[in-house]
Amino acid sequence: MRITKLLKAVVTIVTCAAMIVPHPALAAARSTQIVDGIQVSQSIKNVRLAKTGALRGAIVDQNGNPVAGAPVVVGQQGKIVAELNTAADGRYELATATPGVYQVASYAGVQTIRVHADNAPADSVDGVVQVIDQAGISRGQCCAAGPSCPGCDQCSGNRFGLLKRVATNPLTWAVVIAAAIAIPLALDDDDDAS
Repeated sequence: MRITKLLKAVVTIVTCAAMIVPHPALAAARSTQIVDGIQVSQSIKNVRLAKTGALRGAIVDQNGNPVAGAPVVVGQQGKIVAELNTAADGRYELATATPGVYQVASYAGVQTIRVHADNAPADSVDGVVQVIDQAGISRGQCCAAGPSCPGCDQCSGNRFGLLKRVATNPLTWAVVIAAAIAIPLALDDDDDAS
């Protein structure tokens, strides 16, 4: 009899601990995932459209210098909306953006953004700025130009191929959907019961 009470107490304690532990584990989760060698951010940024209705962005290196000629793919719901290249000042512009959720893919990574025309939240930014990591990536290209090359866009002659694959990859969408569900739940759960 005494052993069953002790066993029930242990099971109860372990069950309660298991219910408490996932919240800190979710809070400590990484904010990015790697898909096909490109970082996919799990956060969603609010972006304000320009007065002309354009979605603006820039690609810079770790020192803040613009990256000219870098390919950028803008996608929405798994479909490619635009294939752009950065100008000499590292900037790009999608002239015909409408409010909604987009993925901006470049060799700097994939960022999910929520575009607002009017009444944008206070934390909205005027454009998407992505920073290229210098580890193996130079001026928006990933090629080692050797037999170890995994078939990057530069070697295959398809400048946007990898970015299109990442922007339309179901795993990218799974990361975005998981973030869209987990972040509001985590923010909602931190309220006091008062």
